Amino acid sequence: MDTRAFLKQVDAARAEWDQVIAQISPEELLKPGVAGAWTGKDLIAHITWFELEMIELLTSRSLQGSSEWWLLPADERNALIYQANRDRSLDDLLAASAEAWTRLRALLETLDEQALTDPSQFEAMPPDWVPWQIIAQNSSEHYEAHLPDLRTRLAPKD
Repeated sequence: MDTRAFLKQVDAARAEWDQVIAQISPEELLKPGVAGAWTGKDLIAHITWFELEMIELLTSRSLQGSSEWWLLPADERNALIYQANRDRSLDDLLAASAEAWTRLRALLETLDEQALTDPSQFEAMPPDWVPWQIIAQNSSEHYEAHLPDLRTRLAPKD
């Protein structure tokens, strides 16, 4: 994977994510039913957790020290992420999301093609994993997966 192409893909997906969130009123972001019983705020917290995990991976260059929640089935992990963030304010989560993205983007900029393609660049990463795919699954592809949920809160266009 070419580093510039990867960054372009991630940047485009994040820009779309941010654009959709900016178009949704705070009141709509707090209404349940965006993804199951979740609110838009809950989705922001969910995405931010995964970004923070990618920040840890890129900072430590290791899977050691990753959250034990990764060992759980996705539904259980997502429930724990929800529980950990449900009492946080929308403003707090929006700020945390922006900060996480800024940190993640800066770390992505430091990656060369070898780091994107060679799992041996990350301690304890299985040899059949491809780093850029792991990062994409937890950033750009994750934004794209949840954009349809968020779009349900966009005001109808006249």
